[in-house]
Amino acid sequence: MGDPKRKVNLWKRPKSIWQKARMTEETALMREFGLRRKSELWRTNGLVSKFSRRAKSLIKSIDDEQAKKEEQLLIKNMQSLGVLSAEAALDDVLAIKPRDFLERRLQTIVYRKGLAKTMRQARQFIVHKHILVGDNVVIAPSFLVTKSDETKILFRDSSALADEDHPERTDKQPVVETKETEETVEEKTEEVKEQVEAESTEEKVEEVKESVEETKEEQPVEEKTKSETKEETPEKEVKEEPKAEPVKEETTEQVEEAKE
Repeated sequence: MGDPKRKVNLWKRPKSIWQKARMTEETALMREFGLRRKSELWRTNGLVSKFSRRAKSLIKSIDDEQAKKEEQLLIKNMQSLGVLSAEAALDDVLAIKPRDFLERRLQTIVYRKGLAKTMRQARQFIVHKHILVGDNVVIAPSFLVTKSDETKILFRDSSALADEDHPERTDKQPVVETKETEETVEEKTEEVKEQVEAESTEEKVEEVKESVEETKEEQPVEEKTKSETKEETPEKEVKEEPKAEPVKEETTEQVEEAKE
């Protein structure tokens, strides 16, 4: 049967992969345009380099009649894709950037037209065969849309997403009818203000109480005991005891008698 045909990649890896500036730029473009892999971005880079090489070769051979025809053809193709303006020249092809081609992808245009909420949802609608370009179903998010086909992008008639009120297409929320007048609104705002003020005063009172309790706890224990003992022990009358003078007289008399 022979060998199967070998696939040829339509993109090339960059020569120096680990470059911080290039990596940050690529990640930003991937997030903005909803790309899944960097190979999709490298493919657009290859497309840009292809057209720039073609333009450079045509600029070298300006005097050739065939080159002039190819120049007009190239500019016409770029204008039909919406990458160049109507008054563009061959030098403008060299100023094309990958972002210009990413803006012409089917995924981007479906999102820009409002048929999807996000870039990822636009990709999902395309892959699941919900999108028509003219009369054809296109399932490639990287399909480059021309200016003439841009107005022909619609949902399939058999798709449930063709209904504008489908929940995946609308962000509408049920509107609740309110019969509140301006006076009621003002009253409510005043009530809210009063509640806020009351809460703030209560918080302040609680803070003061806590501070007082903390100061009480910091007082020395001796002062507390003294104040408590003063309050608890009532004043008692102190009775004077009789003096011991007559006892001394009796003892002296007894001593004299003993000497005799």
